[in-house]
Amino acid sequence: MEIPLLLTVLCKRKNHSIGSLDEPCDYLNFILDYVPPISAPSASVVAFDLFGTILDRDGAVNEAMHLLSPMHPDRCRISEVYLECELMGHGDNPNALYINIMWHALEGVCTFLGVPLSEVLLREAIQTILQPGLYPDAEAAVRTLLAQGYTVVGLPIPDAQSFSLRQLPFGLTVDNHPTPLSDLFSQNPSIFSDLLECCRLACSTIERTQVLVVMSSHYQVMEPASVGSFPTVLVQLDGLQALQMRLQTLSALHPSPVEHTPSSIKEFRVCSMYQVTDLLGVGSFGNVSSAVHVLTGSEVAVKMDIPADAPTTPVVLPYEVLVYGLLRGHPGILSCKWSDMKGGAQFLVLDQVGVNLEQLRRVCRGELSLKTVVMLAVKMLDRIEFMHSRGLVQRDTKPKNFAMGLGEKSDMVYLL
Repeated sequence: MEIPLLLTVLCKRKNHSIGSLDEPCDYLNFILDYVPPISAPSASVVAFDLFGTILDRDGAVNEAMHLLSPMHPDRCRISEVYLECELMGHGDNPNALYINIMWHALEGVCTFLGVPLSEVLLREAIQTILQPGLYPDAEAAVRTLLAQGYTVVGLPIPDAQSFSLRQLPFGLTVDNHPTPLSDLFSQNPSIFSDLLECCRLACSTIERTQVLVVMSSHYQVMEPASVGSFPTVLVQLDGLQALQMRLQTLSALHPSPVEHTPSSIKEFRVCSMYQVTDLLGVGSFGNVSSAVHVLTGSEVAVKMDIPADAPTTPVVLPYEVLVYGLLRGHPGILSCKWSDMKGGAQFLVLDQVGVNLEQLRRVCRGELSLKTVVMLAVKMLDRIEFMHSRGLVQRDTKPKNFAMGLGEKSDMVYLL
């Protein structure tokens, strides 16, 4: 595939790799194939998804996290935690006001960081998130596109009344059609039919292939736009200047559309949010896959249990969900992010961990030092003791059922 001949420019401001799983089950949420990219000379309207291309909401969140913990070495990781808390808060109470969701999400970040709650700081952080600034290249990009004869519009902002927006670039027309807060976390295909109608008010003969949608969100905007037959551009770290150069190059080449070759492996998601990437293991009670959250990029593990036809066959995951609920709050117990029955299968989404202690022993050539064994034993006994304090007994105690964490939690021992 020759990138210069495609209008689908895969250059996102914040990008996460997405993979697939062999032979997924038929009842999972499959991802539709994208339409073939459209050649540049046909585009006459450029429609921006404002968050991520014109307005730097990610930067506003990062700045708010800096207020909570100025010395933390990985601000992006804290921002991921905030977005996860925000998503979970909206999922638990979809009708809540956005400011209340932000407040509880920031409290969750403070708990994660182990820093004291400060009402003054929380209010300042909320105001920072609600006032995203412009990307440095936004003004010049819009000005250049207008000079080249394009009509430049903006997609509606989810829950726009909650945000205090800065002055947008001159000449950028914003669709004021109201959209709910849920659009900040999910797809809304209807905005693209509304977009086409708005464009036809200015030019009644305009077609979908002449409206180029520019976004930074693969899941929220690119998928519904592509399914709706709109040409799309995914903007990345090199920003909008690369978009202008690409448009000029394509216009000079006058390329023809390139046929899309569908993948032989279909990608799918769990709970519409967790993109399955690899199969980690298969056991007597289902299988475990790695997955990535389509909005935050956080890595998780997805357990799936398909009940057998025999009514006496035990279904373990619902019980496991209850156990994780009883053990919630201990640092050595995985966090249950989501669980439910979908399409006849039970799902459980947990934090992803690293190697288990049996694998760790093999990496160390079959033997751990006495100091390491003692340090691990203290933590393992602490987890088991905590289970006992909650009225539970760990029956299958073995190295494979203890695992190390990942990233900044790589020294944490988790009980599975």
